[in-house]
Amino acid sequence: MSEETMIAIVAISAGCGGPLLWGIVDTIASNWRKVRLGEQHTLLKREMIERGYLAEEIVRVLEAGGPNPATGQSAVQPAPTR
Repeated sequence: MSEETMIAIVAISAGCGGPLLWGIVDTIASNWRKVRLGEQHTLLKREMIERGYLAEEIVRVLEAGGPNPATGQSAVQPAPTR
């Protein structure tokens, strides 16, 4: 292969492969962050239960913290209806 052909192949590969690689890394990183935040949120709930917080106190603390960062939804999910 000539040097010019090799340069063209590398340029096209970098031009197409770079954004694709960036998208893959971004997707993995954002999902990893959501998982870690969800774990931290669950750990907080578990620690509050172990410390003897009442259900109303846990709800108040979680709602004061805003939405669950991992899901963007309310930190306290409504109880299922029976």
